[in-house]
Order: sequence, then C-alpha cells, then structure tokens
Amino acid sequence: MKIQSLLTTSLAALASASLTQAGGSAERTAEKVLAEYTRAYNAGDSAALAQVYSEDAVMLPPNGEIVRGRAQIEAFWKKGMGKGLKLEVADAKLDGTVAYAAGIYSFPPGPKGPGPTDRGKFMVGLKKVSGSWKIAADIWNEARPAEH
Repeated sequence: MKIQSLLTTSLAALASASLTQAGGSAERTAEKVLAEYTRAYNAGDSAALAQVYSEDAVMLPPNGEIVRGRAQIEAFWKKGMGKGLKLEVADAKLDGTVAYAAGIYSFPPGPKGPGPTDRGKFMVGLKKVSGSWKIAADIWNEARPAEH
C-alpha cells in the first residue's frame, strides 16, 4: 500500500536527524505547504484546502473516522472551518520525495466571548507529486490536560 510505504519512510526519517537537508529546507518545505493550508482554511475555502492534499491522502481527525482521498477530504472540510488558525512547525525532516512536519496549532478564543484558546498538536506526512509538495497524511489532536 502506498500510504503504508510513505508512513514507513517518514518514520525512518524520524530516526535519523541526518536526513534534514542543509539550510533548513525541510522546515521551509513544510512551512510553504502549511502556509497554503492556513490561507485556504482561514478563507473557508474547502476546495483550495483539498488541493493541498495528494489525491490519495488520508486524514485522521480527532474523534472521527479516517477520511480517504482528496474528494472526501474536501467534503469533510465543507462541513465547517474556523478562522484564525495558526500553525507552528516544531520539527521537520526531508528525504528525497517524502517529508514530515510536526508542530503546534492554535485558534483564538471563539466568538462567544473570552475563553480558552484551542491549541493542539499536528503531524503531516508530505510527498512530492509532479514537482509539488502535497500532504499525504494528516493527524491532529487537542492538547488538553489529562483528566484523572
């Protein structure tokens, strides 16, 4: 399976810091893709957001089912997006035509008044498709204190 191969390669990249290309190109690659993602998301443009993903991408939203393929990803985002998304890359590695980026996402407090900022973690697997970097795998979850 192509995605399994991509994820295996991405995990191998995690194990070897030497795979990071000189001059921070992994971070620049991830930041460019995630800037496109953020622009589309904050504009509420599900079609443009879906184009940031590869045709065979998988998305693993919190508390939901796996979403497979660009068409289903677009349908998922049509159900609603927020405003004010910010993504901060904490780590990124690149090896040829695959890469990953991990970081923190945040949203400002909601329109109902003061409240906590929605903040969490994300990880994306990236692959180069016809010369362009696309998200091939996407997972995120909220960073809430553990309840005991």
